[in-house]
Amino acid sequence: MNAGGARIEATLTLGYDTRQQKYVGTWIDSMQNQLWVYEGDYDPETQTLTLDTEGPNLMGDGQMTPFRDAHQFVSDDEMVSRSSAVDESGAWVSPPPAGDRPGRRGAAGAGAARCRCSPRARRSRRPQAPGRAG
Repeated sequence: MNAGGARIEATLTLGYDTRQQKYVGTWIDSMQNQLWVYEGDYDPETQTLTLDTEGPNLMGDGQMTPFRDAHQFVSDDEMVSRSSAVDESGAWVSPPPAGDRPGRRGAAGAGAARCRCSPRARRSRRPQAPGRAG
């Protein structure tokens, strides 16, 4: 992954917690010292995994802020990810997609990124209903 020309190393872990009946996970990367802890649900109807977390406001004063990532599985080898955060007024807002130019929306929409998964990643990308083996 690259951000402004700098290489970023990141690790995302996800799993299903049968006690909580929720998907849980973590995110850590080389650009910050925050361990993001996720909790969320999968909607099989929309094929979307929505994960909520809290972390420092990256565009403001660093105060802890609610964040939400939604990953829609478009096909076995494609997903669209959208991120949003709560702003000062309490409204959920999405940042512009990385690499967007002023006056132009990204192909996946505001605050979204589209990615193609490698064949190896495809096998583990799409969440399964609880109790079903993937």
